[in-house]
Amino acid sequence: MRCGKSKITKDPHPKPSPASGRGDVRCGKSGITKEVAVIRLMMLIAISCMLQSCASAVNSRHLEEGKQDFGAGNFKQAFHELLPVAANGDAHAQYAVGYMYYYGYGATQDSESGRFWMQKSADQHYGPAVRALQMLK
Repeated sequence: MRCGKSKITKDPHPKPSPASGRGDVRCGKSGITKEVAVIRLMMLIAISCMLQSCASAVNSRHLEEGKQDFGAGNFKQAFHELLPVAANGDAHAQYAVGYMYYYGYGATQDSESGRFWMQKSADQHYGPAVRALQMLK
């Protein structure tokens, strides 16, 4: 049997497991039991999920700040707030960054970059981006 890249070995001094009555199965050189390895994996998954939700909250905050800055005419600040959110895959931010590039709001006018970001947004079926790209053809 294999456990990761290490061989699974039987404990030389088995202690009966309450569930199976057999000795503990240990993974490779580390000597951790299969149950401990599973618990560690579950903890890693839980921590990853928590970090992802924190990132989502930060993205939401930057998106809202960027929209407010854009509405107030602070285009450079809006671009600064929205670009990282767009890079993280938010369709609304991708469309906004594309729009700002295309028309030169808060960034040097660059129609190629504008189309790139609008296309990323349209690929996620974001309606305004889909319609904008149709109009630009």
